[in-house]
Amino acid sequence: MAAAVVRGGPSAFERAHGMPLFDYMGTNHRFNTLFNQAMSQQSMMVMNKLLDRFHGFDGIGILVDVGGGSVTLEMIISRYKHITGVNFDLPHVIAQAPSLPGTKSRNFLTSLIPIHFTTHAPQPPSPVPANME
Repeated sequence: MAAAVVRGGPSAFERAHGMPLFDYMGTNHRFNTLFNQAMSQQSMMVMNKLLDRFHGFDGIGILVDVGGGSVTLEMIISRYKHITGVNFDLPHVIAQAPSLPGTKSRNFLTSLIPIHFTTHAPQPPSPVPANME
């Protein structure tokens, strides 16, 4: 383990499967579904507590969830009806994301976002565009 950390390079997952985790999820529907279900359950637990205590969404008009699946955004816009949500994620995540009132789903790899500004979506693992922070 220590040698792998010092040596660097691909993650253990990438060494075992020949590609990074999120690329693999795009090729394996069963694994992608299981991963997204686990993340959704974790997000629900965290967001229930956060929304009970945090009230900083009152002045937000548009909320972009970058790489968050759909649960977090869904929970926020269900409580704050005035917010327009944008689900900005990878194609295989968008394909499984539910259609929600007040949201727009955008493909992280290929879409343009026509909401008060237009930007090209980054190619992962690029950082989040500065105008979307």
